[in-house]
Amino acid sequence: MDIDEQKIKSTIDKIFELYGGKKAFEEDSQNQLKDFNEKWSQDEGLLGRILRSHLVVEHYLTVWLQYINPSLGSIDNAKLSFSHKVSLIGESDLAVKDLVPGIRRLNKIRNRVAHNLSVTILPEDEDALKSSRLFKAMIDLDEDLYCGSSATGIELLEGFAKYAAGLLQAGSHENTNIWREAFEPWAFDNSSKKDVVSCASS
Repeated sequence: MDIDEQKIKSTIDKIFELYGGKKAFEEDSQNQLKDFNEKWSQDEGLLGRILRSHLVVEHYLTVWLQYINPSLGSIDNAKLSFSHKVSLIGESDLAVKDLVPGIRRLNKIRNRVAHNLSVTILPEDEDALKSSRLFKAMIDLDEDLYCGSSATGIELLEGFAKYAAGLLQAGSHENTNIWREAFEPWAFDNSSKKDVVSCASS
């Protein structure tokens, strides 16, 4: 046995000793391998759909913020986080303000994926995504528009993301004044059992 082989054997023997025996080492190694495989083997399709939803919403949120705040300079160059961008939404646009809880939850789900490598969409996530009363009214009225009213999990998340991104896109389009004029008199009727949007008196 040459000197390198001796060093390797000595190192392995030391590891077994520090673990309290070869069996303890093997058990710990198996547990680590199991944890790694669970993280690596998650549904890459689901992971990609979550990240795509987040990226598209952030893109149109940035475009919308730039459009309504032209004097801010470049939002991209400011290197704002997603959360900071959401905080800039403000009170001026009722329909976009209605998106905020759902957008914040979308970001929380994305962060959970990034930090914990967990792609599970929880019931409380679904509740937050449906907290947009305009979005809920839309899917209650037309199940083919974004997703069905009974949608859950990734279907609901993608449905909300499509609605949010589309609304932000429309709000930053050259014809946005048409949409703003249409939405301006709308208000939320808290007494409505169906959580639909009702037209408020001007």
